[in-house]
Amino acid sequence: MAYADDIVIIGRSLASMKEGFQLLEEASKEVGLVINEGKTKYMVAANTQNCSKSCANEIGRYSFKRVHSYSYLGSLVNGDVLEEITNRLVAANRSYFRLKKISLSHSYFPERQKFFYIKHL
Repeated sequence: MAYADDIVIIGRSLASMKEGFQLLEEASKEVGLVINEGKTKYMVAANTQNCSKSCANEIGRYSFKRVHSYSYLGSLVNGDVLEEITNRLVAANRSYFRLKKISLSHSYFPERQKFFYIKHL
């Protein structure tokens, strides 16, 4: 998955993930881009692949740290859908109550409120 400069490599095994990374590295070099090792992490999503030894993964000259969750385009990815749903509900409630406070404000004229609703909803 890729969007702008956020790329996720998905593989069924560590070998397929390494292969995907190597292809990405080659394509990046062709267009003059470099991979930021400090910002690049990996996550294991399967229960059968526990990290019993080192939690670092090496591919060529790179060494990547393992994480248990990450944020991709504003969504938390960690295998726990309930946590992401909770985060979205909290954000929606914040937005709702901010909008409610603004819409009930007496400083808005009725025609201004109509414009506000059309623009923000």
